[in-house]
Amino acid sequence: MGELTKAKQYYEKSLSERSLNNSKISICYYGLGVVLDRECNYDDALDYFRKALDFETNVLSSSNTAFMDKIYGSIGIVYYNKHCYGLALEYLMKSLNILLDKVGYDHGDTAIVFTNLGRAYQAEKNCDLALQNHVNVLNIKLKILPPDHPRLARSYVFIGNVYADKQEFDLAFANYQNALNIQLKSLPDSSISIGVTFHRIGQVCVQTGEYQSAVENFRRADHIYKLSLPSNHQRLLQLKLDCATLEDHMTQS
Repeated sequence: MGELTKAKQYYEKSLSERSLNNSKISICYYGLGVVLDRECNYDDALDYFRKALDFETNVLSSSNTAFMDKIYGSIGIVYYNKHCYGLALEYLMKSLNILLDKVGYDHGDTAIVFTNLGRAYQAEKNCDLALQNHVNVLNIKLKILPPDHPRLARSYVFIGNVYADKQEFDLAFANYQNALNIQLKSLPDSSISIGVTFHRIGQVCVQTGEYQSAVENFRRADHIYKLSLPSNHQRLLQLKLDCATLEDHMTQS
């Protein structure tokens, strides 16, 4: 039995118990929402997150702002997954406002919400606000994490992605290279994250006409992907498309 199935059964069983303490009911609703979100059952996940929110607000008249932050943030992530970016931003901002009041700016939980805001703004093609949020995350992580922590690399990748969307390829490349330098020190050689960064660097090299560098980076990405991913995985399929685009450019040059 999978871990998600076990978790779902646990929360459902807990909710069926009449003796369940009121304070735990919203936790069970929230837990079911998390499980359903991970199963990509987004509509049902939203229903349970809303039940948790309603219970905290209307039954408990909750002052548990830390938990409310989690509920708002999770609703925002589900809306992001449903491509409802305006609603995602609305709920993520509610989560952020609670966190800024509760734990302040320089906190890991605050950084997570800034990251999700950056992703939502980028999905809306608002690159300037996306960049602002990802830079916020990087600044927080530089204060609270060691200099070679892989989470720093993740922020550099997100910043590189935004610069790539803005077609500022030199800045995209610089941030991807920063990410790669950290990843090569802190992660196993076969890490998918390293493969993704090689892939991103290759994409930038195609755009800047550095085709031989693109070939080299795509080869490295392909090697890592094939160690861990099924042949029909989206990353491998995208890499094949990118290699075909590269071949076209090299043929025409």
